[in-house]
Amino acid sequence: GARASPKLNGRERKLLRAELLAAEDLPIVMAVGRLAPVKAFDVLLKAFVGIDARLVIVGDGDEKETLQKLTEQLGLSHRVLFLGHRHDVGSLLQVADLCVISSHREGFPLVMVEALQQGCLLVSTAVSGVKEILPPALLVAPNDVEGLHNLLYVTLSRIETLRSNFLPLFLRAQQELTVEGMTERTLAFYSELLEDTHEG
Repeated sequence: GARASPKLNGRERKLLRAELLAAEDLPIVMAVGRLAPVKAFDVLLKAFVGIDARLVIVGDGDEKETLQKLTEQLGLSHRVLFLGHRHDVGSLLQVADLCVISSHREGFPLVMVEALQQGCLLVSTAVSGVKEILPPALLVAPNDVEGLHNLLYVTLSRIETLRSNFLPLFLRAQQELTVEGMTERTLAFYSELLEDTHEG
């Protein structure tokens, strides 16, 4: 759930960034979710070709091997880090420069709430739950590799400006999108998840 993670101090931030970046000084783009087709990590990887940043994928699932192969085929192995399942997503988002949701569809993505609460800028496909909250400038159609590539490129090149522009959004997320407000949405999310499971 989106409980507020403790704020990292400068030293903790530095250590965690170093763990994710190796020795490179690059922006960190983070994607969080189970490695399943609906999350469209394949689209994200294709869109990431030519982006000068480190992509950190947090999560596990059946698609892992396929996605790792795709990463190699795209020549992105040096740029992409598969972290697997982590319990410190809140802390990871604090050191990320940008969070990205590439899903074909979503209920109400908890990672969006978590990212905004951690003050992490977010770009996403225009899926339900997100498009009601994020401005159009940070959205792209699902399954649009070129569109997502351009969105990542533009966002990363203007990250400081965008971050200050979206400060009100972060504050709103911290106040409104709290655990209490999430409960009914989470229930809706679970019922959707069950439908997903039945689809097989």
